[in-house]
Amino acid sequence: MLTGEWYKLILSGIILFTIACGSEQANTPDSDDEGKNPEDLCHDHGSYQQETISCICDVGYQGDTCVDCAEGYQDYDEDGECQEACAEESCAYLSDEYLCDDSGGAIRCVGCDYVHPQRLGSYQTFAHDLVMSEGLAYVAAGSEGLRILDVSDPEAILLVGQYQTEYPLLRLKLQEKTLYLATDGPLLEILDVSDSVTPTWLGSHRLDTDVSGVFPVGNLLYVAKQGGDLVILDVTDPSVIHHVTNIVTEGTVSDIRFRSGYAYILDQLQGLLIYDLSNAAKPSFVGIYEDTAVVNRLDLEGDRLYLTDSLEGLSIINIVDPRNPVWMATKMIPGESMGLDVRKGLVYVSYRSFYDTPNSSGYELLDARNPNHIEVIRNVYMDNHAQGIRVEEDIVYIANTSLGLMIYDSVDCTCFWGQQGGLCEECEEGYEGFPDCQPMPNEP
Repeated sequence: MLTGEWYKLILSGIILFTIACGSEQANTPDSDDEGKNPEDLCHDHGSYQQETISCICDVGYQGDTCVDCAEGYQDYDEDGECQEACAEESCAYLSDEYLCDDSGGAIRCVGCDYVHPQRLGSYQTFAHDLVMSEGLAYVAAGSEGLRILDVSDPEAILLVGQYQTEYPLLRLKLQEKTLYLATDGPLLEILDVSDSVTPTWLGSHRLDTDVSGVFPVGNLLYVAKQGGDLVILDVTDPSVIHHVTNIVTEGTVSDIRFRSGYAYILDQLQGLLIYDLSNAAKPSFVGIYEDTAVVNRLDLEGDRLYLTDSLEGLSIINIVDPRNPVWMATKMIPGESMGLDVRKGLVYVSYRSFYDTPNSSGYELLDARNPNHIEVIRNVYMDNHAQGIRVEEDIVYIANTSLGLMIYDSVDCTCFWGQQGGLCEECEEGYEGFPDCQPMPNEP
């Protein structure tokens, strides 16, 4: 029906003439609507005009009874509600990197802010390493020992517990409520942190040389000795620790991961060593991935092993067959890796430069979901030395030896309808078929 035209309508035997307003769309209900309550004729999307027997539609609607979407509006989910549709200028106010998505029934500007990391909070202390659990950060604070911080509000971090170690605390591991401490000395200590306010000492063990790391698996504790070799201890009863066996290594073991009965051990001089643990008292060597540089950190996800060294940066190794590890990809990082955390193919690496200059340390976020095309998504610079790094619920926690605990947001992404995750890397519940993520069909 065109504005300004005259229409002739026969309803209940009476001939009426109506004029549509120039500023609003006036529509005449069909004769099929005869007998309905006049207020229902416009389907709650317009006002019924008794004088003209017509509907004046709300913004976004058109048609005789206002059931159709007007130009520039759409009803994707067919619920009868018209929402604004994407236009060329819809997301232009953000940046060219953002796209407009109206497939969920409303406009959403989709994209990621890679270049504006936000520091959420910090806590001044010495920080060499950290582990996270239930809103708490357990920080290896060097000569200050253990610091337990409540980081549930990054802007108001609280010191809730502490434990003073005999030697400076450099590394630590958490298994359920048991915390294993590696000090800069010959002593390892074990704490019960069920009560984070008052950690309870459970036991300790003294070696013949300095400890460089502790790695629990079940009732066993793998202890790395400075200079080489692993000591395997039975810590079923931490108050009475028993020696099980040793694994001889050429260099200091810098990191270990366990998976499906195998131990993946980083020997700083040899590279990646793989041991079969089917006989825990007598681990057997089954494979090696040699690395000519000093290997620093290790993480596992699925059948992929991620390791960092001092020369090539990040390497990804396929371990479908643990006896035959296969190189997949390599990506340089700006400095020597000090921490590594992999989440769904997104690799967080903390590093430090060999030169003590401003902004010579920090962390990189790499998208390694496709090993053939690893992308640097974010690089956050900071002074001094970044050490351990952990990621929990898209929040990045970094231990810095001088600046203390630093907390950053991860990449701030707005996802397409049906997607979720820090980098929109998976489908929301009720959706399937990433990356398209279409609604799942209703089960009969």
